[in-house]
Amino acid sequence: MVAIEHGEISIGGKAGPAAFVDIRNIGYLSGDTTQKISGRICSRLRELLAIPGDRVYLNFTDISPYNWGWNGKTFG
Repeated sequence: MVAIEHGEISIGGKAGPAAFVDIRNIGYLSGDTTQKISGRICSRLRELLAIPGDRVYLNFTDISPYNWGWNGKTFG
């Protein structure tokens, strides 16, 4: 799922292009995996939207399968 909202973002008192990315995973993401994902997302945001990596914040959340529902069921 992707939701994009356009708006002015201030980081460290400086306004400009920025991104906050909320990544949720069913199960477990290792530190190595989140490091790779972070690099790829920052690279793509820089290439496609000219957002520098130091203006990108990512939040990773692992969710237990029984805490994520879809189509009248859960994944656990």
